[in-house]
Amino acid sequence: MELQLSEITASSGSYVWNHFTKDPDYKNNKKANCNYCHKTYICSAGTTSGISKHLKKFHATKLLTEGNQKVNKSILDMLNESKSYDKDIMIKILIRWIVIHQHSFTIVEENYFINFVHSLHPSAKIPSADTIKNKIMTYYEKDKVKMKALLKDLPGKVSFTMDCWTSPSTKSFLSITAHFINKEWNLQNIIIDFIQTQDSHMGSNIKDAFLLGISNMSLESKIMGITTDNAFNNSTFMTFLSIWAAENVVNFNKKEQHIRCFAHSINLSVKEALSCLDGEISLLRELIVKIRASFLRREKLSNACKNNDINDLKPILDALEYIVFHDKDLKKYTFSEEKWAIFDQIKNFLEIFKEVTVIMLGNDEDDEEENEENNEENDGENDDDEKWNQIVKKAAKKCKVKLLEYYNKTNDTYLISTILDPRLKLKYYKDHNWEETLVNTIYQKFVNIYNKFYASTKPEVLNNTSEIKEKSVMSRVFKRRNIEYINEIQTYLSLSLMNEETDPLEWWKVNESQFPHLSQMA
Repeated sequence: MELQLSEITASSGSYVWNHFTKDPDYKNNKKANCNYCHKTYICSAGTTSGISKHLKKFHATKLLTEGNQKVNKSILDMLNESKSYDKDIMIKILIRWIVIHQHSFTIVEENYFINFVHSLHPSAKIPSADTIKNKIMTYYEKDKVKMKALLKDLPGKVSFTMDCWTSPSTKSFLSITAHFINKEWNLQNIIIDFIQTQDSHMGSNIKDAFLLGISNMSLESKIMGITTDNAFNNSTFMTFLSIWAAENVVNFNKKEQHIRCFAHSINLSVKEALSCLDGEISLLRELIVKIRASFLRREKLSNACKNNDINDLKPILDALEYIVFHDKDLKKYTFSEEKWAIFDQIKNFLEIFKEVTVIMLGNDEDDEEENEENNEENDGENDDDEKWNQIVKKAAKKCKVKLLEYYNKTNDTYLISTILDPRLKLKYYKDHNWEETLVNTIYQKFVNIYNKFYASTKPEVLNNTSEIKEKSVMSRVFKRRNIEYINEIQTYLSLSLMNEETDPLEWWKVNESQFPHLSQMA
């Protein structure tokens, strides 16, 4: 049995110290040296994410060797142990397997399954389907009580994502997922309810189902934000929810606390672009469909690819042309060099959205590096507007219009989150040439929210954009005291930016004691 690299590195960050050596003055300089290539890293804020990525990227074989040695040893230990059969443990594991893999309860009554279990332990008592169902409901009720207690003790608020779904049997469901940061500064994602709705997905019905789900967990007063797709019924849901909030004295603003799903906005924008490109790529789609539908054509394409280096688009195009040339039924799919050039531009345009998707999904560095290489190859072409085909430019403009439609609906949550990221802060806006008046407005909103919900009894003093005005003799007398009062926001913003590999949550965990109020906002 061999472990995958992700399984070895997922358990704990401590494994890195089997491959890195701390500098003698590590306590002060946070430096660590790789045991294999001797590269030096600085563990910013004590985090090991940078050196972990280095190991996975450059020394993966070392990790796999170490991990598989541990697995093989544990397997031998397991085989040498003589464990007695435990019915309760077996049922718990069986139920977990059924739930995770979505098996039917009746699988436990199938003859082949029974024979399989008895081959492992002849005296094993296999529960009935009804027993499995009852056990699952019992575990569900117990876990719901535990979850409610966990959510009740949260130090901060909770964000939610919601999605409506209609099953093949036309049953309507609403899923509600809670997202929060626990006391250990770890991001948690928990499905708190999956509700079958008896009525249509109207805004008022969604509101009722949502309130039912969060009230079961006593979360009505802890709503931070709600993420939904861009369907119109979600906008009406927000309107109905804000009416309920006003009637029940719950702090909720439908504009500022409604987050539109970024992935859905990207998807709709790309679809808008593809609607312009359909005439260009429809024949290519047909060609791919015909090749996929035929085993012989797939085999021909595979053989053609084997004779080429397929690390970039050109060899794939050569292989496709070879198949088309040698198959008379595909003659109409012969494309000119000009047509292939348009396809290449479409690919380069869509590559941008692939890169964004990879980043948002948190995929590994290899994917990010591949995207960076593609961007470097395309940088010169992207900057030369004259080289782009008019149809591709039209598609890009339609995509931009759709993106701006949703961008203009974003709220201050994104602006505030950027400031609270120790890698970005206000410098992000300045580096990207935002107007100074707009940056000051963003900062003012940030301070206002902080003072309203998170600051101590004494409000933070605004002094980053203008000098404190001395309006009276008394203000001059107490000027020194005011200057000596250094607020958390100013202290935080005065610190140097962290590098891009820094985990923001890890940074706030380390600096929580220095920023007791601002960390609550984060």
